Amino acid sequence: DDQTFQPDVILRLLDHQVDLVAPLVPMRYPPFNLVMYKQLEFRNRPDGSLVFLSDYYRLSDIGAQTGLRKVQGLPKAGLLVRENVWQVLKDPWFKVGRISPDEIDDDRLFMWDAKQAGFDLWADYDQSLGHMRTMDLQVYRDGEGRLALRGEMHGQRVGLTR
Repeated sequence: DDQTFQPDVILRLLDHQVDLVAPLVPMRYPPFNLVMYKQLEFRNRPDGSLVFLSDYYRLSDIGAQTGLRKVQGLPKAGLLVRENVWQVLKDPWFKVGRISPDEIDDDRLFMWDAKQAGFDLWADYDQSLGHMRTMDLQVYRDGEGRLALRGEMHGQRVGLTR
């Protein structure tokens, strides 16, 4: 997929002896919040689809905290799921189109279903995965005619260097 990781990350997650645990994973687009939720909630719309309510963690929310922490939602990337979770949750475990027909919501809905079944969600603040992203880098001349480098992802400027 599009993640990078240390070779021992799975062993470190297994050491925790919890049902669901994931490392920290940054999003692929600015402002690069973590794929981890302070709030993860769904509400039914009149048409039967779901409204997804969330609040992502930022690096500044975690600061110097370390160790294993309970959270409201985790990324699917790097997620360690113990066998008993698969036994409790009903197949299909990953569902698409419940929020909108053209959106893949499988990770958030899986976490929601796990929480509804009574499982706690844990994040290991000492482990992380990298998240690769293609970036368009352009060399250009600034207002003073000097060469500079501009990077854009998803149409958003992510930095200027000289």
